[in-house]
Amino acid sequence: MKSIFLLTVVIISGFALPGICQDRPVENGRYLGSLLVCDDGYKNVGGRCEVLPSVTNGRYLGSLLVCDDGYRNVGGRCEVLPSVTNGRYLGSLLVCDDGYRNVGGRCEVLPSVINGRYLGSLLVCDDGYRRVSGSCESLPSVTNGRYLGSLLVCDDGYRRVSGSCESLPSVTNGRYLGSLLVCDDGYRRVDGSCDVLPLMANGRYFGDIIICEDGFIFQAGRCIRATTSEPITRRFDSIVVDRSRQAPIATDPYLLFSPYFSQPPSVQYRSGSTFDATSGNNYTWTRQYDGSTVVNGMNARTGSIWKTTIRQDGSMNGLDKNMNPWTYNAGTGFYMNYGTGKICVGRGAGRSCF
Repeated sequence: MKSIFLLTVVIISGFALPGICQDRPVENGRYLGSLLVCDDGYKNVGGRCEVLPSVTNGRYLGSLLVCDDGYRNVGGRCEVLPSVTNGRYLGSLLVCDDGYRNVGGRCEVLPSVINGRYLGSLLVCDDGYRRVSGSCESLPSVTNGRYLGSLLVCDDGYRRVSGSCESLPSVTNGRYLGSLLVCDDGYRRVDGSCDVLPLMANGRYFGDIIICEDGFIFQAGRCIRATTSEPITRRFDSIVVDRSRQAPIATDPYLLFSPYFSQPPSVQYRSGSTFDATSGNNYTWTRQYDGSTVVNGMNARTGSIWKTTIRQDGSMNGLDKNMNPWTYNAGTGFYMNYGTGKICVGRGAGRSCF
């Protein structure tokens, strides 16, 4: 009979010997695996942590000497920097006040300016002015628009053409947000006009998005009554919110599609847009060749933007209005916002978020 012996190599913090754990104590430091990390103010010398010279006007981060503001590291000591007016030191970096610039280690005043101001040494002109050779010159007057800095922003229904705001063609069953045409509910944008969409029984349009009534689901281009024996379709024929099997949720005005719908939204047209007059949210979407749908949201009043990508299995991911990434798994019902740390688990009445 043959005997079989197994030799195991064990490596944990402070130990690294084959088959045998031996303590490796060290003063003024600790091990990370087999790596010796010395405390602040000590350095590794031959496997021991030896104390570094004491220092004034500074401190050690590990063995790195960091001097206080207004001091610099010279040969392992923190020496004072020259005093300065109209500025201050960040470490050894001289930062001059607004309207001053660093010239040879001193903060010298910049030329005075009208119709503008300095941010540090950067000249920022007022609205309606532009920077020209260190001064702020007036921009041409404009009607049906206004300047944000030197940027011309035209009023709703006008567009910028060669430095002026020209009127856009009049439109029925829609309106302009700036130069963007937004059609009314039940209409879609076609070549600069708003064309009526087909009537939808047991449903309604939100812009050109179809929303079926309670108890109905979207299938084969129409809203049909849902039955317990009828499976929920996964076809992506139109953007649909099926509320017949939706669990109660806390609404978020910056997510067009909440990640709690049992029936995933989908796209009828290759691309499109809609506008919610109540919230001021504008939505545009594009069907991708892989079957996923990218939805972009914008609120012109608040300046907020957000994005959602919907895959064919109903899973989603995107960025909220604060640019926090989030993800939702349709198979498990797991939702997580990586920026806020919010997590939701479960489905229906058993769903909980924390």
